[in-house]
Amino acid sequence: MTTDGGHGSTSAGRTLRAPALLLALAIGLAAGRASGAGWNVDWLGRIQTSGPARDVSTSGTWAFVATGASGIDIIHANDPFQPALAGVLDTPGSAEATAVSVPLLHVASGTQGVYLFDAHDPMAPRFLVGYNTPGYAFGVYGLGLLALVADSDALRLVDLANASSPTLIGAYRTSHIAQDVVVSGTLALVAAQFSGLLIVDVENPTRPVLLSSYNTPGSALGVAYSGNHVYVADREEGVQILDLEDPRKPRLVGSYDTRGTAYAVCAAGPYVLVADGGYGLQILDASDPTEPVLAGYYVSPRGQEAVAYDVSVAEGIIYLAYGEDGLEILMPSQPLAAAHPSWIFYQ
Repeated sequence: MTTDGGHGSTSAGRTLRAPALLLALAIGLAAGRASGAGWNVDWLGRIQTSGPARDVSTSGTWAFVATGASGIDIIHANDPFQPALAGVLDTPGSAEATAVSVPLLHVASGTQGVYLFDAHDPMAPRFLVGYNTPGYAFGVYGLGLLALVADSDALRLVDLANASSPTLIGAYRTSHIAQDVVVSGTLALVAAQFSGLLIVDVENPTRPVLLSSYNTPGSALGVAYSGNHVYVADREEGVQILDLEDPRKPRLVGSYDTRGTAYAVCAAGPYVLVADGGYGLQILDASDPTEPVLAGYYVSPRGQEAVAYDVSVAEGIIYLAYGEDGLEILMPSQPLAAAHPSWIFYQ
């Protein structure tokens, strides 16, 4: 393992040293700091992951990074200037995505389906149960012991309550590849590539029903929401913003054509963070969803040779899964909190 800025203790309560701060800011100014609409995005630190960083989920100062065949890297960023590798989960198959809701960690593991770990001790998550889904698990969303899996040809719902007998209890077949899923209330929002956004009613998890859909102009790879607005990472078409005030009739209200390839989105209040492939991180201000504007950005010093695949926010810090470059840790100049969004309801 290597970390920018060297090795060091990450014990709780440690204060950041002034030299480390000055060094990180200097590197950020020279090689990664960017601004837009009054924002600055400063580079804080980086850690080389065990394999290409494909997906990241966060809880507090912990980051869980899916690295394909290398499994899950567990990274402690109590000191964001010197993030440390706390452990590696050697998951079967290819770790494609993670979803953490302490103390549970769900892992989408490609051809091997979905796995559940107890992450009460983040340094040593304990395996609880796994289920080999029929498809290829690209994405996962955990609702306690129920896993909703974006499983290539379907959204599949797996009951993991019984470790000796996990059960596939429901499925909704998709016309194109189900790539990502998030849940709002009783609605599963599925990014399904060339089918766009699917809105699936999962109130009865044994009988998921398509409520509505919206065929985005590109290929829907990622999805996030805040309030009644849903943000779709639409590959070369950037970000599409939909109003789901009436989930039966999703309505396109705005879009933003990012410079790169929008692989994933993360909602933080009125802001939308985009993992934009060779153009790194793009931060959009969607306070007016009809006219989103670029608020800030960060691009690796290696330019388009580095590819950003996913992004997460915790305690105002941005974590960027940067493929072969590992995990980048960034600080925006404006407060950024990934507050729990309100649920979308329908009558």
